[in-house]
Formats: sequence, C-alpha cells, structure tokens
Amino acid sequence: MRATKKSGFTLVELLVVIAIIGILIALLLPAVQAAREAARRTQCANNLKQIALASHNYHDTRKRFPPGILGMNNNVAYTNPGFWDVQNVGVLAHLLPFMEFQNVYDMVEDSGYFSTDIDQTRWGRQQDGLPGGYAPWWEADDTWLCGLTRINAMLCPSTDAYDNAFGTACVLYPFRTGSEPNNPATCPFNDVSMVLGYFSLNGETGQKMGRSNYLGVAGVGSNFRAPNSANVYAGIYGNRSHHTFGSITDGSSNTLAFGETTGGNDNYLAGGQGRIRRYSMSWIGGCAMASKWGLRNRFPCPIDSNADQDPYYRRWYQFSSEHPQITQFALGDGSVRPISENIALWPWYNATSMREGAPNELPE
Repeated sequence: MRATKKSGFTLVELLVVIAIIGILIALLLPAVQAAREAARRTQCANNLKQIALASHNYHDTRKRFPPGILGMNNNVAYTNPGFWDVQNVGVLAHLLPFMEFQNVYDMVEDSGYFSTDIDQTRWGRQQDGLPGGYAPWWEADDTWLCGLTRINAMLCPSTDAYDNAFGTACVLYPFRTGSEPNNPATCPFNDVSMVLGYFSLNGETGQKMGRSNYLGVAGVGSNFRAPNSANVYAGIYGNRSHHTFGSITDGSSNTLAFGETTGGNDNYLAGGQGRIRRYSMSWIGGCAMASKWGLRNRFPCPIDSNADQDPYYRRWYQFSSEHPQITQFALGDGSVRPISENIALWPWYNATSMREGAPNELPE
C-alpha cells in the first residue's frame, strides 16, 4: 500500500487565523454597538414624537395643551401641608387616550382626578370648610393601580428606568420662592427650585410603579407666579397651565416641549465601582422639569465638579440621557432633535421658554 499524506493547519497557522479573527471582531464590535445605539436612539426619538403628537391631538380636542402638573395654585414649597392635598398628576397621564392607552386611562374611575379646577381638590375644599376633594393620586386605589402599569412607549431603550437604586418619583414639582433676586450675570433665577417626592425601593411600593424616561419642559421658572422676570421664561407645561399654540409666541418650532430624563446617575456613590441610578420618574407623577440647571450641570452657582470628572454623572433635576453626548427633545411642532450636552446656558434657557423673544440657537 502507498501511504497518503494528510494536509492540515500547523499550530502556528491556527494561531495566526485566530489572531486575525480576533482583530476583525475587535474592529467590527464598535460598529455593531454603534448600530445598535443608533437603532435605540431612533426608537427613543419615535417615542418622543408620539408623545408630542398626542399633545397636539389633546390640543385639538380640548383647545389647549394639558397641564404640566396638577399641583398647588400658588408658590408653595413641599413643606406646606396643602402641597400634599392636590392630585399631583403629571402631563403624561393626560395624554394616555391620545397614545392608544385608553384602557389604562379608564382604570381611573373618576375623571375628576385629571381636572385643573383646584377648588375640587382636598386643599380647595378645605379652604371652604368642606370635606372630601381630590387627594394625591397614590391615595386612591384606582389611580394607584393605574400608575403601576408599565408603558413601553414611555421608556427609552438606551437606558433602564427600572434599575434605580433609591426610589421612584411619585411627584416632581418645580416651584419658585420669589425670595431671592435674580442676578443674570452670576446666578440666574436663583429663586427657582424643584422638589422630588418618591417611594423608597425598600418595600414593594417604589418597585412596582410604572416608570418614564420623558418629562414635559416647564421652562426656567415654569408659570409659577412670583413677582420677578422668570415668568418671561415660562415653558409650555406648568402648574395647572392652560397654554395653547397661541401662547407660544416664540414659535412652536423654536420651543422644546418634552425631553429625556435618566433620574440621575451618581458614579461616585459607588466608590468608583460603577454607576448608581438614584431615582426613576413615574409616568403618572413625573410631571414637568424646570430647565434652570441646564444640561450636564452647566449652572454657574455652583458648578458641581463631579459633572466634569465623571462622564456618566447626572443630577435628578436635569434633563439627561444615556445617548452619547446628547439628549433628545420633542419641540412644540412635533419634530424631534438632539441637543448637545455642551449647550451654553442662555441658548438653553431660550430654547426651553416659549415667550422670551430671543433667537433660538440650538447646537447638535
């Protein structure tokens, strides 16, 4: 018999092939990840567009935009007892029937929970010495069960709103004290503040609530009445607001209406071991965010050094996203565009306000 020689790879050849495959994977992986993020970003933009279009349909039906929040009717802090005697329902809840979530909206048996008439709240009736009235949404069984619903159309696929560590917001409330003068040069709108009320994750309460990565834009000082110039920088969605397209004198294509939120990421809390998401916003109580603090903590008094040291650092009172270097917003006309995290403070203020009269210059 004649012996036959079998051909095959030598060990060196095999190692070379493996090394080449490894290099190709290393080259392709960033491209694959970028393509996936591009798809997630597109889905997020579509979510924002659907919310904006729902607000237009609401306007067509009610002849006004929905309120940003059903809060107190004057400038009070959360320490005021009356703060907890109103519905505290946010803008997204009003849009449910216009986003094909009528079944979720109908879980609330009494539509008065969505009324802007403060006289019908528990606080309003107390002023007249009367019992009853609409209390915070989490006190009624039907509104509570409604608020537990997970709605994927209100979640950005680039982040996980259900991965919060501290709590889930039941109310997000911008208010103005009017006690400090504004100094545009050093500390603009220093009388504007925000309060976040949340249910802790220690029990099941905060864990079950339906989340959202989107909030209404309240402008620098919303429409919370106080005797200073911040009213000029009001946004579309304020406290018991009744704004219309006619209210947006800067033009709907120049005014931000809805934006993204992560709820805040604090990497330093983990001792450098990874990110910690502080809070998530509920869609029923996550209302409208004031824009005073800019994006990526550009507010000048004081600048938080963590914002520049940690690329993942976010504050709960800022619009933010996990898209690289941008946060997406829907404008009043229904279009969606990314806004650079490096936007300067005053162009940002102008974009989030609907009647300040300044030109809109938004970098991407």
